Amino acid sequence: MISFTSAAQTGNIQGVAPVQTPAGGFGVDGDAFANTPAPGYVNVGDWFENPGGTGGGLFDPVTGEPYAHLEYMWFMQDSLSGDPDFTTFLESNKINDHPRTYKVGQGNAPNKNEIQNVGVHFTYGDAGLGGDPGDLWCLAAADREVTNGSSYIDFEYLQNTLLMDETTGLFTTYGPDSGRTVGDVLVTVEYTKGGVAANVIVNEWTAVGDIFEYVPQPTSPWPYSGVIYATVNTDVTYVPFPAYDQWDVAKGMWFYEINQWCEVAVNLSELFHLDENPCFTLATLFVRTRTSGSSDRSELKDLPGPPIQINIESDPPVVTCGDKIVSACTNLAGISGDYETWKSGFEVLDFGIEPLDTISPDFPALPAGVECGWEYTHSFIVEDYCGKRDTATCTFTVLAPDALVINCPDAVDLPKCTSQSTIDADYANWVAGFTSSGDCNLDDNIEAVPALPANAHCVGADLSFTYIATGDCDSKECTSTFKVAAADELTINCPAAVDLPKCTSQSTIDTDYAAWVAGFTSSGDCNLDDNIEAVPALPANAHCVGA
Repeated sequence: MISFTSAAQTGNIQGVAPVQTPAGGFGVDGDAFANTPAPGYVNVGDWFENPGGTGGGLFDPVTGEPYAHLEYMWFMQDSLSGDPDFTTFLESNKINDHPRTYKVGQGNAPNKNEIQNVGVHFTYGDAGLGGDPGDLWCLAAADREVTNGSSYIDFEYLQNTLLMDETTGLFTTYGPDSGRTVGDVLVTVEYTKGGVAANVIVNEWTAVGDIFEYVPQPTSPWPYSGVIYATVNTDVTYVPFPAYDQWDVAKGMWFYEINQWCEVAVNLSELFHLDENPCFTLATLFVRTRTSGSSDRSELKDLPGPPIQINIESDPPVVTCGDKIVSACTNLAGISGDYETWKSGFEVLDFGIEPLDTISPDFPALPAGVECGWEYTHSFIVEDYCGKRDTATCTFTVLAPDALVINCPDAVDLPKCTSQSTIDADYANWVAGFTSSGDCNLDDNIEAVPALPANAHCVGADLSFTYIATGDCDSKECTSTFKVAAADELTINCPAAVDLPKCTSQSTIDTDYAAWVAGFTSSGDCNLDDNIEAVPALPANAHCVGA
């Protein structure tokens, strides 16, 4: 492995990072409170709010908790060696080693490498302060236990995830290049021995021959003006959280000695050249201490906790759509209009990183017979320049009409001599029994049902009707009959004429008369009646007077 000593920018780089949060930008000034020191940092934000200006804070100075409206906030507090401290690097863990070889557990770090408190916030540039709203910034602060030696605090920005198992102390990395990713950046802040300045070292993970390692980036002349700010505290700094049990009784606050605390602001968009890499992902920030600035020999010593999982990446494309249900029996023109409106509802709400490709199929034309019901589900799939996809799936439904139902009445077969009124009533019921329902725009031939003869009780009836109902989507038919038996033909009989001679006996006359009257008969027809009662009577003395 190549041995080298990293070049560094010497001296504090103080200033105001032009960021959206905290309000007023972030003062890299060596203290923890907004609006101080005056006059240069009045109305400038910091880690904690403070009266005296409009500068805001990131953490509640009373509870120590990050403000709820802020995102990407971390405050990590580590145990000190001897307490015990369960997050120290064990054995030999060099900065260029594969992270899977690292092991963390209970141990003791040298006092100059003992880290207790780390604060981190990711935010974006504020145009009102001269920043670029598209620039991603990292604000960080860290400390060390003693100031009688040079200390190094690493802020390692990784594009792929690095995880630590807090039970085993072992690491899992998704970095493809010896556990990291080419282009990962390591920003190291050096506390100089006995000084009051923060030196900044920048390294980039690089392929060197057939290996990968951190390669120092040129720092002279300083190329990161307005990109990296870093400073140690040049005066006693008071903080509202435990700082190595250093408590000022008079002020009622914890404090840091001079050169015991540092804060950093890094424009990651500039550092990672995101204008050339719009698909950049920042997965993990790994904060720890190490022994020196020489990358191949430097040993990792202490960490405040597991690597911070950030997962900041380019916004993916976002698409939307909506389902549409068209009522049954809507005509074709209405369906066509609704279909076009539905298709136009597949929209891109966020294009992600352009150009954006649509990789979903074309919409099909409406099929024949769409009025009778249709359902189509379309998946709108887009992929942006970075390969990120979004899918919106929605359904267009034309409700099918109710099924066509047709009914014919039972056949009617009435006996002869059924009354006309009964026939009329049964016929009306028979006609009313031809019914249909369902489908759309239903029509039938009920007007063609055959009429009932006016004197059906006499002549009978023999009707048959095929009922046909037709809608937009279906057609059905059924047949029924209506019959009335005809009356028997009327038959009438009269007796032969009787012509008796004179002096025929009265008894014979009576017998022949009775036979003659009985000879008048009739049958058939319905409700038959006759005038037999009007037959002329036989004179009582017909044998004398004749008849």
